Amino acid sequence: MVNIEECINSLRIKALDHSLAFQKLASCYREGEYVKLLEAGENAIRYTVELYRLYRELLLSLYEVMPSVPKSLNVNEFCRDLLGVSVERTKEFEFPVYKITLPVLLPNKRKRKVERNIVITDSVSVAVSRFCNEYHITPFTHATVVILSIHQKGGITIDNDNLDSAVVMNSLNGKFIRDDRPEVCNTMYYSKVSEKAITEIFVVDSDHDIEVLSLIKSTCHK
Repeated sequence: MVNIEECINSLRIKALDHSLAFQKLASCYREGEYVKLLEAGENAIRYTVELYRLYRELLLSLYEVMPSVPKSLNVNEFCRDLLGVSVERTKEFEFPVYKITLPVLLPNKRKRKVERNIVITDSVSVAVSRFCNEYHITPFTHATVVILSIHQKGGITIDNDNLDSAVVMNSLNGKFIRDDRPEVCNTMYYSKVSEKAITEIFVVDSDHDIEVLSLIKSTCHK
């Protein structure tokens, strides 16, 4: 739990930084300084993300110190909806294949952001738990998880060997997979380039993973 007073003070400082960044952005636009406008926009979004992180920490801390007070917001569900995480059973196969879609590329170990990873893990966990509870899904005896990184054309690519897949694997434990140990779960990585950067995670019984990987490869080469 964070120190609530320190968190509020940090929010005050970041909110001021954000306000100044917006003023700078508006000024650059009015004056037609588009190179500086881009820089101001980048700074503004950094402060926005930091504000979101601090507000999230504050809410979770308040929930912890006041467990009996009714909560109008489920922070993890809110993060899931904000990120747009989705879970579905694919229709291409007669056997169960589940796909989790994240509208972001997974973090890279070389640039690991702990808080961002927590948000992703919590959001995926909420989405997967809700899906598994609704459809009474039990873990595969031996599963294969295929992590497909879809990079945006002309954008930054990430070395697939360094994907920090633990941020989602932890969310699958006890739901789609029994555990992420090699004895009961295989992990595969694949990547392609498209119009939008997203991550798709496929979970299937290991007896059928070749069929799923073949479909992924065929769509990647179109």
